[in-house]
Amino acid sequence: MNPSKRPLPPLAESIRIKIKSMIPDLSGEPAENHAELLKTEANGNKTYGGTLLAEQISLMSGQLPIPDPENWRWRLLYFAVPTTVGTAGKKGFLIPLSENVMREGALEECFYVEITDPEVRMHTAAIFFVPK
Repeated sequence: MNPSKRPLPPLAESIRIKIKSMIPDLSGEPAENHAELLKTEANGNKTYGGTLLAEQISLMSGQLPIPDPENWRWRLLYFAVPTTVGTAGKKGFLIPLSENVMREGALEECFYVEITDPEVRMHTAAIFFVPK
């Protein structure tokens, strides 16, 4: 079952590409351009954040149909192993930073989908927006 994918607006896609270059697991960019690694779990999954990343994601969120954006939060996750991402049953948005990030169905990088507790593949990364 493939959720309904929607194309990212052109500016959001440009920002997505810049964000992807900030994740060391996905790029070969110099360290000074990287997002801050906030946490590495025992299974190798990683959470990224930091001021540079937050600025770019804030710009991107303004291009998406997120109602009442100040009441939403984001996470950028890299998955070393297949994982079910808990959204506490809330509907959110997934913006892939890797091809075929979702276990069920293809999702190209220039699209986004509405999700609830998605299952993701190993060695992929994505940005998640969910209500607070």
